[in-house]
Amino acid sequence: MTKKFSIFLTALFCVFLGGVCLVSLLLPKQEKSQLENRYLAKPPVLSVSTLLDGSFMSGAEDYVSDHIAGRDFWVALKAWGERLSGKQENNGVYFGRENTLLNRVDTPAQSDMDAAAGYVDALVGNVSVPVCFGLIPSSSAIWADRLPAGAPTADEKALIQSMYFSTGAETVDFYSALAAHSNEDIYYRTDHHWTSLGAYYGYEALMQAMGMEAVPLDESAKV
Repeated sequence: MTKKFSIFLTALFCVFLGGVCLVSLLLPKQEKSQLENRYLAKPPVLSVSTLLDGSFMSGAEDYVSDHIAGRDFWVALKAWGERLSGKQENNGVYFGRENTLLNRVDTPAQSDMDAAAGYVDALVGNVSVPVCFGLIPSSSAIWADRLPAGAPTADEKALIQSMYFSTGAETVDFYSALAAHSNEDIYYRTDHHWTSLGAYYGYEALMQAMGMEAVPLDESAKV
């Protein structure tokens, strides 16, 4: 009985796997995953060189993984399974408090920061109009209190201050502007972008840096 049951399970799994492969081949292919907010892999180019260097098989694996039938469902199921198991992070995204997803931010190399500051200063020296330079902190910085305990992420406030100190451009204090409203919905809870409200506070900071008066929030919707 046990042997027959094992054969049945094996046959059932093969049928399921074959069905998924067949459906995956027949379904129209998507270019972008809205769930992950990224473009999906394209079919790899078959040639002697791609076969020899292994890039064809690597590309084929990525393509099959990205276009398997029901992919968004499997990705979501995996994420929820890991969350239920107590895992606090998945592919650089932390499961934060208040049902918030927060991206881990890695500390950039000092050489990259110096190069970026140099590009800004080069622009300042080549134009005859004031240049405003502002770095937007991520939700992980402004909503740091929502991060899991001990979750490693870059000290964005210190990095931003270091960059501002290194450039001769007029700087925009987005960090303070957003931190003052950290109890509001200024970022999407499941996305790294500003909400319209967060963008408004950023606009206020920019206008202040430029010595201009911002349109009041209750009037901005009419503009």
